[in-house]
Amino acid sequence: MKKTAILFFSLLLALSTISGFQRSTSAEELHDTELWNVLKPLDTTISFLNTGAHPDDERSDLLAYLSRGLGVKTSSLIANRGEGGQNEIGTELGNALGIIRSQEMKEAAKITNVKAYHLSETTSDSIYDFGFEKTPEETLKKWGEEVTYERLIRFIRSYQPDIVMPSFRNVDSQHGHHRTISILTEKAFNDAADPTIFPEHLRAGIMPWQIEKLYLPAASAETATLGIEIGMYDEIYAMSYPQLGEASRFMHKSQGMGSTIQVEPRTVNLELIDTAFDQTEDASLFAGVPYDFSDLAKQIENTDKSLAKKFISLQNELEKTQLAYPDRSAVLELSQKSLKDVRHLILDVNKSKLPKATKTKLLSKLKTKNDQLQETSYIASGVEIVATLPDNVLTAGEETTATVTITNNGTANLKNLSPSITSIEGWEIVQTSNVSTLKPGESATIDFKVSVPKDATYYHAYKKPALEAELTFKELGEEVRHIQNFEGTVAVLPEFSVTTDPTSVVVNTLHPQQEIPVKVQVKNYHNGA
Repeated sequence: MKKTAILFFSLLLALSTISGFQRSTSAEELHDTELWNVLKPLDTTISFLNTGAHPDDERSDLLAYLSRGLGVKTSSLIANRGEGGQNEIGTELGNALGIIRSQEMKEAAKITNVKAYHLSETTSDSIYDFGFEKTPEETLKKWGEEVTYERLIRFIRSYQPDIVMPSFRNVDSQHGHHRTISILTEKAFNDAADPTIFPEHLRAGIMPWQIEKLYLPAASAETATLGIEIGMYDEIYAMSYPQLGEASRFMHKSQGMGSTIQVEPRTVNLELIDTAFDQTEDASLFAGVPYDFSDLAKQIENTDKSLAKKFISLQNELEKTQLAYPDRSAVLELSQKSLKDVRHLILDVNKSKLPKATKTKLLSKLKTKNDQLQETSYIASGVEIVATLPDNVLTAGEETTATVTITNNGTANLKNLSPSITSIEGWEIVQTSNVSTLKPGESATIDFKVSVPKDATYYHAYKKPALEAELTFKELGEEVRHIQNFEGTVAVLPEFSVTTDPTSVVVNTLHPQQEIPVKVQVKNYHNGA
């Protein structure tokens, strides 16, 4: 499948060049984009991490090519929330702007199918955007070198990327925040695999992880070790990968990002900085890195030939699943079979006598495919879940009714349905109705009585939602689990809020005014009061 994909994109580029990159106006009508989005990642086991300092530092065009074009599991790790920047869409600054930019980052990542993460964990975090800074030393003095580096290493060990690339080089002309992340990322290449670095991670079950390759953006085409053509037009998305990247950048509205571009060739030049293996030349981005389960099988065939054969068989099943596109019924059946094989292999790897590091790598790839195949089964099944509340603003001690509506838009009977609502804080949730099967075209509504604890934690924009809906179902014997966010933002707020106009007053104590008018507005958030 890997060679087929490479040939396909080479042919697509050639044809696009000949035709002047003319786009098809009917592309969106011809393709099941939702289904393709979950099928494409079955191509490969590669994972890629792009690091940066601020929201919008991500290399959107390259990430779109890797994720949407090749199916690579791709993420963007950003240090801070962009609190120190300007705001082109409102008056919010500081932490309020950081919240806006964090949400913009999420929306931007959805377009390219990239997972967005931050080292900054809360408002007024030490890893804060304090404005322009020239030196990494000053940046780390304010951020805290130990806490910043620990969070970076912890993330790498948890996310387990094969290839890592900072967005910027460590050069004197660059922003100090950018230079800092580049320095720490390069240092982490070896340290993330060293068990003596932050050994508390191991005690928490977070194992060391060896990155396979480290790249930097090349300083010039002449110094590049690798040039990647990413300007191809993708019929599925009716645009090129750089255009997808710009569509993503348009989501950074508070920064005025994004531009309209034409479909044309574009080369991304990279410089290979380090590898975990001997490599004499940089033939491709993935050279030397196992691309799929067949490649991973080659690494263990001399140690466990039987297990290696199972990995090759799994890769064949994944390719069959993808080739079933756009037949959703066939995709559902094949994805369920592949899901069963993945779960058996997880058990087999755990029982095997393979070296610990090899086990860690194989289990990482299998668990990713387990998640991807569950999402493939969910989309292919045609099931839809919508979770709502009468009012998304809640207060401590309040009771409300949550509604989950499940619709079977597919062609098969859905069996063993089990809807639920989960809370990270252990709220009391009682299901008052149920459904276990749905025929094609049927829908059902399930109600849940939700009791908000009197000591419930107030809403925080950077934390996991207080409530989530969950649906599990079994098709052909394999359980599929899907998490669904509620419509709108569910927030626990104080019963009352007070705002003043003006928000602050400066008083000259030498010449005090007799009267300073201040308007006070009180808002009641408690339902029924």
